[in-house]
Amino acid sequence: MQWSKYNSFWIKDDCLYIYNSIHNKLAIIDNTTTINENSDINELTEQGFLVDNPALENDLAHQSIRQKLHTSDEFSCWIFITNDCNLACPYCFEKDTFLNKEIKYLDEESCIQVVSWILNKAREKNVQKIHISITGGEPLLNQHAITTIAQHLLDTEFEVSINIITNGVLLTQNVMEKLFNLGISSYQITLDGTSRLHDARRFFKDGKGTFSVIIQNIINILRLNTDIQFVIRINIDKQNCEETDNLLLFLKKIHFEKSVIICINDTITQGPCNSSSMLEKNTELIAKAIDYGFKIAFGELNNCWMMSEFWYMIDVDGSLYKCPSLVGDKKYQVGSIFSDDMLPQHQQQTALKPWEDCMNCELVGLCSGGCPYRSLLNKGDWNTNKVCRKNYLKSLLELKYSN
Repeated sequence: MQWSKYNSFWIKDDCLYIYNSIHNKLAIIDNTTTINENSDINELTEQGFLVDNPALENDLAHQSIRQKLHTSDEFSCWIFITNDCNLACPYCFEKDTFLNKEIKYLDEESCIQVVSWILNKAREKNVQKIHISITGGEPLLNQHAITTIAQHLLDTEFEVSINIITNGVLLTQNVMEKLFNLGISSYQITLDGTSRLHDARRFFKDGKGTFSVIIQNIINILRLNTDIQFVIRINIDKQNCEETDNLLLFLKKIHFEKSVIICINDTITQGPCNSSSMLEKNTELIAKAIDYGFKIAFGELNNCWMMSEFWYMIDVDGSLYKCPSLVGDKKYQVGSIFSDDMLPQHQQQTALKPWEDCMNCELVGLCSGGCPYRSLLNKGDWNTNKVCRKNYLKSLLELKYSN
């Protein structure tokens, strides 16, 4: 009997923490206590932390990853309902692809076709749940599409959840009430820093900043309806990383730690996005957010769903993609909602197995070999020379489970 090679270990507060990435389970053992030879060992073996045949672990890991990617009770889609935006953020990653086109809005007929495609796929996959993220551009510029999609999806046999990814400036109380009555109560909004930095980076087309508008909208909504869930996303880069602690302190000062979830990620950019200093800063900021009392969305502690047939992006023209960062780049299109046949890129992307040369890594069951888009952006190829973030993920595991 020996420890699984897919265990990660750390000690905090005189306790030994053991996380197994294949089974996605955590064990906590009092570090001052000797493991009981019978009951404790039996339980650790049943849970997969101890193994009696290490030679079988690779096969078990392959099976676990395949099952995670190819079986699910939920079908998920991002729907891009417009490529129009009411802001003029200079760094917008969509400018070179998605936004650099003729302005389009998903009309009612197309919305119904989108819903039909989603329902057909969900029934084909025999799932019970459907999760939708509605985005753009700025999705609240096309509220009629949101209404149409919600009305047609919610009146089905599926358990449906809808999230809206918005810049937040149009999310007034009246808009929230209308969407809440449709069953929509979850929003993700990005802040880049406190007002000075945020307003220098996320502003209206006339140059006016958006920070105070967004904050006041959130305050007004939470006063009216505490059932609304907000995720405030903070994308860290070299320009705003030193400002983020001040933003967290500001959000705590106005008591947002009681009502919003914080998601802190490093920005996916071409270049040294995986620098240890930036990832260490990320970890430090997440730790501070936890100390300030915020709930954290640990989005990185998951595998990429590009290889799964339970996850798609639908562009405003009905084209299908497997990664939100690739939407609008036609060479990576995998299909269309107007056709039953997928393009060759669908097979190429769903057949990716970035985990195959990571089978001796204890975290392979967690990240499944990492993000192919990061490798494509920084290495020019998503099949080789992967961007490995193992040490960063281990730090996030400790933060998530030790708190």
